[in-house]
Amino acid sequence: MYYIKLTGSVKRDKINLRLFGEKESDFMDKNSSVRLVASDIDGTLLRGENKTISDQLFKQVYRLKEQGIRFCAASGRQHKSLRGLFEPVEKDILFLCENGAICFDEKG
Repeated sequence: MYYIKLTGSVKRDKINLRLFGEKESDFMDKNSSVRLVASDIDGTLLRGENKTISDQLFKQVYRLKEQGIRFCAASGRQHKSLRGLFEPVEKDILFLCENGAICFDEKG
């Protein structure tokens, strides 16, 4: 099992993916056993006064998808709120909503 952390330091529209204990090149390898990256939203991807998700994250979501790795937005928020935040990639990611009570795939 691998433990993944999506670093939440959003500086100048940049977010970095890191797999702890392995090199990033191993993490992004199609033969990797990593199949899902999940991240909290508030306090992680959205910090301070920041109210929107970085375009850089959306690029990373597509990069993950190309490698067969799913991205899941996890939050206490409702599904409608999360879909609005992730509109550019809403059809490509999973949503874990309302403190884990509901999970939605790309089909809704």
